[in-house]
Amino acid sequence: MIEQNITRLKLIENNREDVPMQDNGLRFLCCKSTQKNFPAGVVPWHWHTAMEIDFIERGTVELQTAEKNVELHEGDAVFINAGALHGYQILTKEDFCYYSILFDASFLCGSYGNLLDIKYIHPIQQCRGMMTYGIRGTNFAGIHMMRHISSIIELCRDEPFAYEFEVRAELSRFWALLLQNTEELRAQNADKNNSDMERLKEMILYIQANYAERISLDDIAAAAGISPRECMRCFQRCLGNSPVNYLNDHRLHMAAEKLLTTAETVTEVSENCGFSSVSYFSKAFRLKMGCTPLEYRKGTGK
Repeated sequence: MIEQNITRLKLIENNREDVPMQDNGLRFLCCKSTQKNFPAGVVPWHWHTAMEIDFIERGTVELQTAEKNVELHEGDAVFINAGALHGYQILTKEDFCYYSILFDASFLCGSYGNLLDIKYIHPIQQCRGMMTYGIRGTNFAGIHMMRHISSIIELCRDEPFAYEFEVRAELSRFWALLLQNTEELRAQNADKNNSDMERLKEMILYIQANYAERISLDDIAAAAGISPRECMRCFQRCLGNSPVNYLNDHRLHMAAEKLLTTAETVTEVSENCGFSSVSYFSKAFRLKMGCTPLEYRKGTGK
């Protein structure tokens, strides 16, 4: 079954996304998302314990991670590792659609710590250089991986008899190709340090949970147990941005979503998204979105 994605991500303990894979008893989930699921044009920064394969059926997005930003176009796919902090900026204004295949290691290997887990799952899960891996149908390996991804989506859509077995088989074949084609990459990144990533994850998810409140640089730094100075350095090293700028950008994205999905007035949106005044909100919104909040709500902006 293909689930229709939701507009907001549900965060639970430790500010991670709650991926409801346990609901079907499989530790596997296939979701479909369109423009209406994310009307503000942003899939906010998040992470989860599940591994993920995203396939862009229509449109263009920018995948944002702590290491790099990558444009994905129609027909492209990307593997996102467990624990990887990521988000999307949707670059296509209309007719956007992508599929997310989310799965736990146990769906492939059966149980944690067995031979399949240690020999085949761990090498990718534990590689810091493989937090994301782009897949394009422009080479032999990419073409074959794309075929398995397409087969998984088709099986989940049609649900033929015993399709769950077929989904696991197709995903296993995809995983074998992923292992084969990343051997050199994994060897080069075996010792990559992830302390910045873990700190950034805590701070970004603190911002997402508390953006509507009056939060300071000290508050953001405290979420990761570091000093304000180190907080600024961490954001600059990983994102090329400051924590305050990231906070303001997130507030603007959430405001854009509220303008399209709620009946709140511009003043209420401003207050509920943590802005100090409606005049500052309107000015910042125009600079970011190229139009006023009311023009954005009416669809008459740029």
